[in-house]
Amino acid sequence: MNAINELLGGFSDFAASPQLILLAAVGVLLGTVVGLLPGIGPSTAIALLLPVALVLDPATSLVLMTALYIGSEFGGRITAILLNMPGDAGALMTTMDGYPLARAGKAGTALTISAISSFVGSIISIVGLAFLAGPLSDFGLAFGPSAYFAVVVMALILSSTLVGESLLRGGIAVLLGLLLATMGTDTQAGVPRFTFGISELLNGIDPIIVIVGVFGLGEIYWNLTHSKRGGELVKVTGGLWPRWKEMWALRWATLRGSLIGFVAGVLPGSGTTMAAFFSYSIEKKVSKHPEKFGTGAMEGVASPEAANNSAIGGALVPMFTLGIPGSGTTAVLLAYLVMYGLDPGPGFFSEHGDIAWVVIASLFVSSTMALVVNIPLIPAFAKILDIPVQILFPIIMVLALLSGFALNNSVFDALLTLIFGVVGYLMRAARLSPALLVIGLVLGTMLERSFRQAYLLANGSLADMLLQPLTITFFAIALLAVAADAVRSAVTRRKAAAAPRHDQQPADHVG
Repeated sequence: MNAINELLGGFSDFAASPQLILLAAVGVLLGTVVGLLPGIGPSTAIALLLPVALVLDPATSLVLMTALYIGSEFGGRITAILLNMPGDAGALMTTMDGYPLARAGKAGTALTISAISSFVGSIISIVGLAFLAGPLSDFGLAFGPSAYFAVVVMALILSSTLVGESLLRGGIAVLLGLLLATMGTDTQAGVPRFTFGISELLNGIDPIIVIVGVFGLGEIYWNLTHSKRGGELVKVTGGLWPRWKEMWALRWATLRGSLIGFVAGVLPGSGTTMAAFFSYSIEKKVSKHPEKFGTGAMEGVASPEAANNSAIGGALVPMFTLGIPGSGTTAVLLAYLVMYGLDPGPGFFSEHGDIAWVVIASLFVSSTMALVVNIPLIPAFAKILDIPVQILFPIIMVLALLSGFALNNSVFDALLTLIFGVVGYLMRAARLSPALLVIGLVLGTMLERSFRQAYLLANGSLADMLLQPLTITFFAIALLAVAADAVRSAVTRRKAAAAPRHDQQPADHVG
């Protein structure tokens, strides 16, 4: 009851301030635009708001920034679905089925489903933040470096079995991503690794460059060489609103994605990428028709979109209650809290409850605003696909190059974006999943960091590092996934071998 009273007090304070309502609306609109533009992302946008934050009080500043955070997650799905170019890594899994739906003429339906699922995920996570912050922060602390290492290994193995065509091809794509993650300066030894004497690679390769290249430019290169007349125009043929029966059928996928995303967000460092990946993986496992995933399954849009928005509330749990950022964006928010002299931790809600509960109330309002803003604009978003490819493809290329350049104001980064476009094309030609390359790159840094931390804490003993209950559990799940994939492949081959061949000609007609 105390949490309910505090939350109602936060709503009362928020509603009494027209300035807060206005800033929440501005933050949602700005965040939607940020999400539409690949390469910026919420963490960069929030960091750029520092001059604004200096003239605002803490509560007002945090309302603006969290509204931008929510709006960006809503916006990131738009280019992921329409152009196969996710606005950030959190929208990566949305491309798996969102873009095939758009190519099938169901862009409006996919956008509507993703907006509603995003809203549900946001609301569920905010409820969790309001009522479960304390217990779930303790749960997050139970995950030491060794458990994190096992979680990442499990995620990489699951991705190879769920996203790729086969375990071998999936493993190759993941391995390429892990190799890219090793490039740059070794944070522990301080020495360059695999930079080939190129100073621009000392900071490694930003995942946004790879995402924009392999998805945005790679798709263009592929269409230009494999479609008639230099590309095919995708038409929006279906209605913008899914049938009620379709939406009702997605209720469990949305709920599962919301819960998985919230828990993943609570784990420090996981962020929206891990949340979306795990929700997509589990949804494909529990589906009665897993073969539809990757070809335009609506569950493949609803689940990851619910998860990456739900991870926002989850990531705020360790930030408020423990002072540990749950994602890159909350790391920037944490810096703002410290700048204002608000030390987050176990006593934050008791010492600064007036600010905390106003921010939580604003999250509810911002999520509702994001839905209200996005739904009416869906017809306008879908019109992007009516632009002739002769105009659309150059626009995408310019946008991709500008995104690469804007990260560090570097021409070299723009050239890297072009190069990864070629990589994306070659991966498609080799039937390797570009998504797995990005997953390997994004999770590779976390894999190395958690391994080193766990190894040092175990005093150099691999046995002490790995023989822990949580660690063993996650490794066991990974092994079961490999075994299940091997059995599935064997059954598929056996059925194919037993099936009668109707395409063979009689011997006297051969040659």
